[in-house]
Amino acid sequence: MSSKFVRDAFRTAWPVKVPGVRLVDVHNIEPKKMVAPWAAIEFSSFSNEPESLGENPCYLEEGELFVNVVVDSGDGVADLEMHSQAVQDAWVKWNDPSGKVKVVSVSPMEEAPASIGLWYSAIVGLRYEYRYFN
Repeated sequence: MSSKFVRDAFRTAWPVKVPGVRLVDVHNIEPKKMVAPWAAIEFSSFSNEPESLGENPCYLEEGELFVNVVVDSGDGVADLEMHSQAVQDAWVKWNDPSGKVKVVSVSPMEEAPASIGLWYSAIVGLRYEYRYFN
């Protein structure tokens, strides 16, 4: 899982960056009560290593966010493409206000595997870097 700083940075910026898609923490909720469009983020880090030498080195955490963009099923692909594109466009070259977190690449949407038929969804990947002193 990504560090708390990274998770907080993205969650704080979301309403301003992607106002048309509500960000939802999908743990322990009833998805049938959700109103589309909405999105959920899976935070994943794959490295966290010192980047410099010394007593107080700079660390680099690298990871990827998997943004699951969700719309109602049965309405075709246009809404899903529109909201997924909004997520992609919002995060290209994004840096958080502290300058510690930055998005280094954004992947195109990829349709998610079919579920129970209630939702139609796609995944957008956001690779990030987080530099900090410990």
